[in-house]
Amino acid sequence: MGHGEEVIHRAGFAPPGRRWRYPLPLPGTLDWRRAEDAFVADVPLPALPPGHLIVPSLAAPGSPDHHSVLVDGEARTVTAGSGRPAEQHPHLPGGSSRVHVDYFDTTATLSGARVRFCVNAPAAPADYLAVVSVRPREGSVRPPDRMETPVVEVPPRTQMAAPEPLRPRVCSPTCVSMALDHLGVRHEFDELLAAAHHRPTDLYGVWPQNVWAASRWGVLGATEATSDWDAAGRILDAGHPFVASIAFGEGGLAGAPLRSSRGHLVIVRGIQNHRVLVNDPAAPSVTDVPRSYDLEEFQDAWLGGRGVFYAFSPPP
Repeated sequence: MGHGEEVIHRAGFAPPGRRWRYPLPLPGTLDWRRAEDAFVADVPLPALPPGHLIVPSLAAPGSPDHHSVLVDGEARTVTAGSGRPAEQHPHLPGGSSRVHVDYFDTTATLSGARVRFCVNAPAAPADYLAVVSVRPREGSVRPPDRMETPVVEVPPRTQMAAPEPLRPRVCSPTCVSMALDHLGVRHEFDELLAAAHHRPTDLYGVWPQNVWAASRWGVLGATEATSDWDAAGRILDAGHPFVASIAFGEGGLAGAPLRSSRGHLVIVRGIQNHRVLVNDPAAPSVTDVPRSYDLEEFQDAWLGGRGVFYAFSPPP
């Protein structure tokens, strides 16, 4: 929990056999129950003031279609799930929050609410990785306690190798592809692009859709949101990279291949000498993909925004 009007909250869930593979804690298990033609599980939330982001994430083997619902008394809002048509995802009205395609944003005090994961499958998931993260939409960002981490080697890829109309749009699946390469998981990039395409919005950067895409190759991951560097340090110390969602204005990230961006994803490989080492898929060629950015500038672009990242659990 945070202090004052800021709430920091994270809940992670997985069966015991899955927990040790993921670089962050997953202490709980979900209580699945049948609901009509689906299985659902609820995750209670703490009381939340306005101005907080709620980021739900679920992955399971077999890539079952799923979505997440914010339940608050009579008001429910639904995020678009993984690979399902738009008409199956009604955005129901509610005065306590705004629904975005991949997260919720509180607009009034939220008490007694819960996130409900809904999976369209003939049986409850026996293996899964679920996380619900809460952080302030805006808030103070704490610099890292230490500036050095191991450097993880990640094979570079550039989104500029994608077909011409897609090149500016596929930074997220390109980063997921690099994460799969790091794990030694063979995959066809064109197939990954198709899996990451979110049909209801015609976007390639929807967070749960990209995590869902990775699960088609047996790699379970999560979308998480944070306000500090603690999770980043734990992931890098464990020898894993992570995918960070960043945004920055003109000149806000010196040395980046993009002059500015309202939303871009890079894969973070380490921190050395007050620099954040990344693979930036927007680079024009594979040799230009490895980059390093000033730590404070990167912190503003990542944690000063929504602080979202993907992390992945190696396959069995």
